[in-house]
Amino acid sequence: MKKPLLLLSLSCLLSALAPFSQASASLLAYDGFEDYASGSTLNGSNGGSGDWNAAWVANSAVDINGSGLSYLNGGISLNGGDRSFRVDASSSGTATLLSRSFDTTGGSGEVYFSFLFQATSTGNQQVFNFGLSDDADINNAGTIGDPFSSQPNLAARTRASTSDGTDDSGFSYSNGTTYLLVGRFSTDGSQSGDTWDQMELWINPDSLVAGTADATIDRTAAISGAVIDTINMQTSGFTGSQSFLFDELRIGTSFASVVVPEPSSAGLLLGAASFLVLHRRRSTSPRQTS
Repeated sequence: MKKPLLLLSLSCLLSALAPFSQASASLLAYDGFEDYASGSTLNGSNGGSGDWNAAWVANSAVDINGSGLSYLNGGISLNGGDRSFRVDASSSGTATLLSRSFDTTGGSGEVYFSFLFQATSTGNQQVFNFGLSDDADINNAGTIGDPFSSQPNLAARTRASTSDGTDDSGFSYSNGTTYLLVGRFSTDGSQSGDTWDQMELWINPDSLVAGTADATIDRTAAISGAVIDTINMQTSGFTGSQSFLFDELRIGTSFASVVVPEPSSAGLLLGAASFLVLHRRRSTSPRQTS
């Protein structure tokens, strides 16, 4: 009776691991900010995992916060540990706030990214745009975030030089609540060829399957003939004690790759599967007799 139960347990665990292993193969880069000391500056930090090819370049006032963000909704559970990074009035400005480059497949025509964020204190005037580009210039990028200086709404946005387009999701965020945002920058818009002209936004997904985006912007003004290999961010409008926390940054080539648990959690599941396999081999090995 033990062997059928063991085989059933092993089968169930391997089935549960399948989407994680597939998603892990599509994950390009990850940073949970756990490698950095609380109170240190993000600039020059080189932690995380995956295909990062440079350290963070950031405003000197962007610092590491001594608490992480976590998210649980349906089939998605993310544990941000005890680190995140903080943006406040001292680090907020209209220029690119931070950026980091990574290796990418380039010609795939789509790149996904996700992050957790929480407004610890906000009004209506804060702006943050987190996005992808071929360089550190946030003014030539596909972004998700809050581009509005009059309301705390989340939106998808594309921008090339001085021309931009925005699709407001109509979703307003509140203080003290953690949100998971997923973006997809692609060449699937109305422009032909390898023009990166479409940005999609998903807010608080609950499944490894994308479903319909909460906001989609398709613009003629976009990035043409580029390799998307840089994550960047811009903020403005923060005053006084107003601040945001960001955590669990992922970049990948599929939706599932940027919403799975952190690599350590998937590793625990893999370890459990290995234990069951080893246990079964021992239990089926012929016993020696004296």
